[in-house]
Amino acid sequence: MDKFSKYAKTFASDVSQSVFVDFFITKILPFIMPFCVAFMFSVLAYFTEAFLDLAPFSYGLAFLIGFVFYSLGWYIWGQYRISVAKSRILELSVGPKSSINPLNNHFENQRIYISDFFVPYDPVIKGKTFLNCEIMGPFNIIIPQGGRGTFDGVDFYECDFIEAKPNAFAHVGIGLFDVSFKNCKFYKFTIIVPPDIANQLRSIKELDINWVTK
Repeated sequence: MDKFSKYAKTFASDVSQSVFVDFFITKILPFIMPFCVAFMFSVLAYFTEAFLDLAPFSYGLAFLIGFVFYSLGWYIWGQYRISVAKSRILELSVGPKSSINPLNNHFENQRIYISDFFVPYDPVIKGKTFLNCEIMGPFNIIIPQGGRGTFDGVDFYECDFIEAKPNAFAHVGIGLFDVSFKNCKFYKFTIIVPPDIANQLRSIKELDINWVTK
């Protein structure tokens, strides 16, 4: 009885309301579809006079029509699976989420995906503090002139730095204004900085920075 209950609970979990459609189409429908088609056209072959008039060919015609509908059902199933695969690929392309509240102003001892802060109509991070955090990309970070941010004891892993031209404006990325990072690690970012900050960074010999511009 315990074993049966375990299997019943597993089945109930698999067929939850949120995944019922996917479960039915991918696990149940491929098995019941041939029986449904065969039963439907067997009934038609037996009761329909038009089929009976064809004598021995009636069952062959029923099989042919059933095969067409069976193939159509598999085609619909295949298209559904393709659409599901595309949607999942799109979800993966967006990247994992760090389950943080981007409205908070202080973050400590967390792994944070910077994309959680990105809002298309206001692509900036303002007035936040990060302490002992892992800051995850890939993403473009823009440090503007006069941003008043601080980087204290940070490390950069597989990050590229770009020195922007004076008064240049970058369209793609997220800007940092009055943001402080202390003892944080950055992974896979392209960081765009103005000339004065670039000169300051170059003067810090302890920083292992990969510049992709002069």
